[in-house]
Amino acid sequence: MTNILFTPAARLGVLIAIAGAALLTVFALVLHGWVSEAETEAFIAPILAQDLRFWVQIVTGLGAYMISAWLWALRPSDPDLTLFALSGLCTLVFTFSVAPPGGVGVHLPMSLLDPLYRINGAGASLFGIVMTVLLLRYPVRLPGHGGLSLIAVLGFGGWTVLALAGPLEGLMVIHSITFLEMLCMCAAVIAQYIVTRNRPKDRALAIWLGISIIIGSGIFIALVAAPIALGFPPFVDERYAFSSFLLVYVGLAIGLTRYRLFELGEWAFYVLFYVSAALLLIALDIALVFALSLDASASLGVSLLVVALIYLPSRDLLWRRFLQRKPMEEHTLIQSVIDVAFEASSETRAQKWKHLFQTLYEPLEIRSTGHGGSEVAIADDGASLFVPATTDIPAMVLQHPWRGRGLFGPRHKRSADHLVDIMRRAEQGRRAYDLGAAEERTRIARDMHDNIGSQLLSALHSPVAGRKDMMIGQALSDLRDIIRNANRPGLPAGEALADLRAETAERFAATGIDLSWSVTGDETISLAPETALALRSLIREGVSNIIRHATARSARIDVACDADHLAIEIGNDGPGFDMARLEDGTGLRSMRERLSGLGGSFELHSDPRSDGTTLLARLTLGTGTSGREAAE
Repeated sequence: MTNILFTPAARLGVLIAIAGAALLTVFALVLHGWVSEAETEAFIAPILAQDLRFWVQIVTGLGAYMISAWLWALRPSDPDLTLFALSGLCTLVFTFSVAPPGGVGVHLPMSLLDPLYRINGAGASLFGIVMTVLLLRYPVRLPGHGGLSLIAVLGFGGWTVLALAGPLEGLMVIHSITFLEMLCMCAAVIAQYIVTRNRPKDRALAIWLGISIIIGSGIFIALVAAPIALGFPPFVDERYAFSSFLLVYVGLAIGLTRYRLFELGEWAFYVLFYVSAALLLIALDIALVFALSLDASASLGVSLLVVALIYLPSRDLLWRRFLQRKPMEEHTLIQSVIDVAFEASSETRAQKWKHLFQTLYEPLEIRSTGHGGSEVAIADDGASLFVPATTDIPAMVLQHPWRGRGLFGPRHKRSADHLVDIMRRAEQGRRAYDLGAAEERTRIARDMHDNIGSQLLSALHSPVAGRKDMMIGQALSDLRDIIRNANRPGLPAGEALADLRAETAERFAATGIDLSWSVTGDETISLAPETALALRSLIREGVSNIIRHATARSARIDVACDADHLAIEIGNDGPGFDMARLEDGTGLRSMRERLSGLGGSFELHSDPRSDGTTLLARLTLGTGTSGREAAE
């Protein structure tokens, strides 16, 4: 049972009960002082009769109190949240205490008005004292914060006690006290900004808290407290101005919980710029009306024109100056990523990739890491940015951007995501390029082995000097075809086969092997350059294998061709061998790859129990196209 009483829910329940009691007290005072000529039996009628000013005070007080109470209920041991909760209680006090006296149709006796106004003054002054003490210690402890806090408590507190002890008319000095408290709060904010210059997390908090307090409390001070302190009437009704304190509590709640800390600094500047634009517009409008005696519509038009033509265009310049960041052009970023991706050395790629992020974000440290996900991520409240690994560049962590003066935010995560996406796409292009280059090298090596090798082998075994020279000349011609990828018009099958028959007969004759050659089908069909090259390579490699390995006395080559297919059968009467023990050499492997690439098939049959080995190949032809295109 004891543990239940000390849970966040229990603490919050007690605080809500306090707020409820205060609200009932306000309603009771309204009912007590209600004076109306209308006869009504409805108990709630006096409450419903109150105007907007009454409810603004109630909502402001309850909102500030509940925001601060909720945070304190979650972490009651945090001294900063305790101060925050105390300030919320002060706001509840000084808003609720003046709500009944200003209510519609409510007339309270002086015996009640006097303590209510004194309670209001005490709450307003205590709010300023608590806020000053909070800003002296959060987000960092300022030098001498203890002594300064004591001076604020004793100085403003003593002044407030003297004012409260005097006559009711003397309570107007409370506005002077709150005005000076506001100046002390601004001084504390400036000191926090200076002290946190090398601590980006704390500086983001200092900027956010400072702007929240200056805008929220400053609106009330500027519109109500300052004019009264200087002897002028307030610019707006005090009860409406109370609503500005909600801005203070929303801002403080976000800052004290460090919610989305990595965005607070930028949010603060956004708020500052827009509020500055609004204040500039109002100030210009008032100046034109009073100084130049312009009518309201003309002065507003001139003010809008000045803000639009001068302030808004200079806002981006101010933004970059405040944040000290120079964005890189989009085309420069893309070109830089592409340059990195197509760098030849993986080590150089990694160095240039790191240099790109160094230039873009100016972190104090970039370190490689072997773990992490596949997406860019913000860590350590914006102090770190994780960049995932790409193909051969390790993941890395960037720490403390802009030389330790800023934090990473969602905008920077999106830009890093964009860079990583471009890098991955560029790497895909580089891999495709490398694969194409590797395939081209493989093709050249295969063609040189199948064609140039067989030609030179035949020339080596040829006893006729003239024939030897002719074969070497053919080898050189084949070499030019290989380099040019045989980009010639289609060759008739009969012509290609006739050249191959003569060449093959010469090679077999030089080694004493009898040749049987037959061609069936349509020899007028046109062979695409790739198909003609594959046919030459296949027959030359088959003949070379027979000469080198078969110890055959005779060989046969049968070719059958029609409009759609080309079939080649190469056999010999040499001893057979065990296919299970066959290991593909470069020649057999290149024949398989070449035929497979053109949509063809390749088979080899042999048996150690009988003589003879047979090679069967089949190519798919297309009209004026290569076998590969026909297969596709």
